[in-house]
Amino acid sequence: DDSPFKRYVTGKMPPDEAARYEHSLVAGYDYGIELTDQNVAQILELLRSEGRLDRVRVVITSDHGELLGEHDIVGHGDTLYEPGLRIPLFFWDSLGTNPTPLPASLHGLAIHDLVLDGRVGEQGPRYATSYEHMVGDGAWNGLALWPDDETKLVWRDGATYRIDLRADPA
Repeated sequence: DDSPFKRYVTGKMPPDEAARYEHSLVAGYDYGIELTDQNVAQILELLRSEGRLDRVRVVITSDHGELLGEHDIVGHGDTLYEPGLRIPLFFWDSLGTNPTPLPASLHGLAIHDLVLDGRVGEQGPRYATSYEHMVGDGAWNGLALWPDDETKLVWRDGATYRIDLRADPA
């Protein structure tokens, strides 16, 4: 119960220590990204050296984002905040004859068509659901819907919110 993580997420960590803790979280995450970049570069170089880079489709993505202290949350999972829902997408397609730029954001299901056909299929509404089950009164249900890139609508346990993502991107 006295771990830095527990003290941070429960608000029991002094502000100066919390700032250092957040810095270490971000530094560790950035290091993981750097290692991933190096591994992806090695894979692409191997494909290139074997003459296979001109007949592949490479897609790298994730199933969730990560919160590194935003909203006093560390980790991922049961959240409807942007850092936990917005995920990176790397797409390389040497198979297509007429490449088209990808939209700024995609519905997760659109990735399926991108992998199979090299193009984005019909985009339905972008949404995410979340459910957190806790003992006692802490359980909640939630749904987020993005009608466009500037607006997010959130329903959480009967309350509704409209969020202007230009003013509040997180």
